[in-house]
Amino acid sequence: MSSWHAIRFTIPAAWVPALEELADQSEEWPWLLSSSKIGAQEGEISGYFPDPETAHQEQTKLRSAMQEVGLTPLPEPVAPVEEQETDWEALYRAHFEPWSWGGIHWVPIWQKESYPIPADEFIIWLDPGMAFGTGNHETTRLCLKAMTRWISEQRKYGKNPAEFSLIDAGCGSGILAFSAVALGFSPVWGFDIDPVSVEVANKNIALQEIPVGNLQFYQGDLTNGWQGKRAQVVVANILGHILVAHRNDLVLAVEPGGCLILSGILATEAEEVADSFRPFFRHCSIEKMGEWASVVLERPSR
Repeated sequence: MSSWHAIRFTIPAAWVPALEELADQSEEWPWLLSSSKIGAQEGEISGYFPDPETAHQEQTKLRSAMQEVGLTPLPEPVAPVEEQETDWEALYRAHFEPWSWGGIHWVPIWQKESYPIPADEFIIWLDPGMAFGTGNHETTRLCLKAMTRWISEQRKYGKNPAEFSLIDAGCGSGILAFSAVALGFSPVWGFDIDPVSVEVANKNIALQEIPVGNLQFYQGDLTNGWQGKRAQVVVANILGHILVAHRNDLVLAVEPGGCLILSGILATEAEEVADSFRPFFRHCSIEKMGEWASVVLERPSR
């Protein structure tokens, strides 16, 4: 087995979304981000390089990029450690645990033979690979809860979920879009700026036992990803400052009477994000989980 020269930083969990955004914007990104489990205060960024010189160069570039986006104070530089080739699959699998909410279960595909399937409940099988979205992060769970509550409210008024479309902006592994299908939304679209995420989401379609005929994933950003589409529900689990910067795009993507679900927002900035969107909506609610928050807004019917 060949050896590599590893660089590892321990980082605050709050830095993970910003680093994911850096990864999306980089033509080459040699780093692996390990998103924290629920309640954890730390994450990890690691890279594996063929020689110490490359390791030092990439570490310098990473630290410079982190400083430019305000991720300070920077961790101390670390010396590369020679290791045997990493089992990437085992590494990301260690960060994905099954989770359930409202009759839907999100389960790694490698547990398909062992996971007990409850009667009359939905299973979403996922292999997230290098894409964000396992359900083990607070921001994902906040979105899932908001989607479930919204569709439950519509059912109370005798409405058919199949009358409602949904757009997942920044779809990652596709977990929110698959959840929307299980909840009854149709059609469902998901887009992401990262082509790897779109590839992973499309591969996950083949794993599903729920009907996915009205589900589509494609590449795009918050400016061009809408492709002229609007939906009753729009979900965007990205970063607070990016959501605010694309406020008009997000607002226009929501049908009158629809709902906008925002997350990827630090609890400390939730009010600021909400205030930016409130003028366009009739109702706004904030939910917090640990140091993260979601902002859920309902658009007037007219």
